[in-house]
Amino acid sequence: TVTTGAVTAETEPNNSAPTATPIVTLAAPIGVRSGFLETNDLDYYSVAVPERSLLHISADSDPERDGASHNIVVDLIGPSGSTVYLTANSSAGGQPDAAAEGFGFIVASNGTYYVRVREASGQTGTYHLMVATCVIPELPKLRNVKATSSTFSFSLPAAQAYGFGVQSTIDLNVWADTPCDMTCADDLVWLSLPIGGDLKKFIRMRGLWRPPPE
Repeated sequence: TVTTGAVTAETEPNNSAPTATPIVTLAAPIGVRSGFLETNDLDYYSVAVPERSLLHISADSDPERDGASHNIVVDLIGPSGSTVYLTANSSAGGQPDAAAEGFGFIVASNGTYYVRVREASGQTGTYHLMVATCVIPELPKLRNVKATSSTFSFSLPAAQAYGFGVQSTIDLNVWADTPCDMTCADDLVWLSLPIGGDLKKFIRMRGLWRPPPE
């Protein structure tokens, strides 16, 4: 995620989901806001996504780099405004390096989600919050899956097959793109790959960036 330009300040009051400060909209998939946490303060930010999306969330508790970092906590909250999907609270304030929180999270469907910034230990201080979204397509459903001692084969709808590749691994740690034999018939793309020899028996689909429309 790359951000440019001046950082916009939060809009108070924003201590609940209904009063959340917008940080990501359907027209602006990346946003940065500056904020200040009072004692027992809660700052809410709204994140609008059009469909299944990856959220990239990062918070910096010492944007001025003056050594006055504090122990911030970041919550990702669902469209209901109350269900907490994930809490990031791994760093402590008062350290030589600025305390920060960051994570990625895939939300399953369109809607407005919320990012909440709060203080873990009753301190006060400034922070910067960055949120970015990226729509990711659903993986196509595999059809006609077959396996033998030496090959693994399946088919995909032709309209979906162009957006994905196949990877395999022997240990679930290191994945590599795997060449496949490919044929087309009846609006389906048929793929077949060997699973013998190096015993690469774990297979997954890998999403690819779709080309822009011509």
